[in-house]
Amino acid sequence: MQEKSNEETFAVKNAGTVLFLGVSAVVFFILYFSYEKLLVDTQLFGHYLELCTQLASQLLTAISVEHQWIYGTEDLKTRLADGELGAFIDITKHSDASMICAVLIACIAAWPGNIVKKLGAVVLGVAIILALNIVRIAAMLVVDIYAPLHFELYSTMILPGILIAAAVGYFIFWIRISGTHPSD
Repeated sequence: MQEKSNEETFAVKNAGTVLFLGVSAVVFFILYFSYEKLLVDTQLFGHYLELCTQLASQLLTAISVEHQWIYGTEDLKTRLADGELGAFIDITKHSDASMICAVLIACIAAWPGNIVKKLGAVVLGVAIILALNIVRIAAMLVVDIYAPLHFELYSTMILPGILIAAAVGYFIFWIRISGTHPSD
């Protein structure tokens, strides 16, 4: 009888957190499904990848890294390349930070709080992540040019890790300024 009481207390005590996790998972899967089935492989998404490439190209130009911007329609990708050394970066659906943005949006949406504040937090958070992603894309080409032996480490671990850490940090910031908790 005592065990059942402890289980009920645990369930009641953590119901808000469990609800937060469930709602955020549902929102994430809706965003993921919408992304995969409705957005990818559309002309709009191709324009978005082109914009990412253009912004990364402008950043590379600003820091005096010589490069070429090659637009290709094959598999909806664009390419930034260094003509001399053969270094290149393909900008495809896997380099758009969409999963990180989807998790961030889902977590902010599921966290209790004022809807207007949530919308503002989502817009600002996504803008920050997308801006950092442009920096990440440019940084990958710089690493491929100047430290090609370290490209794999930077492109798969370090630079995405920084992006993930930024999203987690932003969500923690949102938790603090929201003034709410799922247990409330």
